[in-house]
Amino acid sequence: MNKKTHAKGKDPVAFQGDASAFLDTAGQALEWYHKRPQHGRLMGASPNECLRGFIDQGWGKTVLSRPEVLALAFSEEVERVPDRGRVSYTPRRGETLHYYADELLGYDRRITLRVPAFNPEFVFCFDGDELICQAFPERAYGVLDPRGAEEVNRRGKAFRRQIAEKRRHVALLPLTDETARHIAHMPDAPEAPVAAVVDAGMSASRQAQVRAKHVEWLRSRGVPEHVISRTSEGTDAAPEVPDMSSAAAAGAVQTRSTSLNFAPNYSIPITINEATDAEAVRAAVQQEIAEVEERARVDARGLLHDE
Repeated sequence: MNKKTHAKGKDPVAFQGDASAFLDTAGQALEWYHKRPQHGRLMGASPNECLRGFIDQGWGKTVLSRPEVLALAFSEEVERVPDRGRVSYTPRRGETLHYYADELLGYDRRITLRVPAFNPEFVFCFDGDELICQAFPERAYGVLDPRGAEEVNRRGKAFRRQIAEKRRHVALLPLTDETARHIAHMPDAPEAPVAAVVDAGMSASRQAQVRAKHVEWLRSRGVPEHVISRTSEGTDAAPEVPDMSSAAAAGAVQTRSTSLNFAPNYSIPITINEATDAEAVRAAVQQEIAEVEERARVDARGLLHDE
């Protein structure tokens, strides 16, 4: 071996060979080191012989189940909400990176990303403590590249497959039974106390007058006494406004037993000569008919209601 001073003041001597030859030479030198007996702490034994002794005593090595485990151990945690299967991450130095995975298509809530610290070529996606998937950088396509449309169609099919798979594991629940089960644990509506009474400004004496007039009106129409007695119950107590439903029932009884004929007859004189305008005559007749109909309605209300 050349002395350490052989390159002093000169250019370093390069290895004669390619990378494969260098690795072979370095491997042989390392193997020679492991097999050669050494003095000192090894006491004349080689490193391989010492390793054999530890193995015989029960020592074992620790290995990685997958190469990504080391990347997961040294990773940075960030939270993101997936957008159509895509998540983003911005390193301290560099541009924002976008990652995609089919497993994220059905997620619309916040998840945890664990980004390898030394080389973020992929990210681990967690929902709580459960690993969802590994997301890899999303590939960008040109506007006219047909592979972009193919990728969109593929993602749509993957999303529909996920929905169909979840639908097979969902039990159909009767809506009415579920509603009854939920409302059974909820309190009922409270009974509201009466805070105020609206009497339309009618005093007690005025309410008694209205009740008496109502009874008189029912008797004039021939309503049976038992119906009138039900309507006028409570006259000895505090006067109240008559029950309109009873009055309506009483009126219905009278209406069914009595027929009302009302046929007014009106004459409208019209004089027409050669100078008469037909449009003016038509307008005058229509106005007169409207006034006649209004008078007829007033007369009919007078027959139906006793003021």
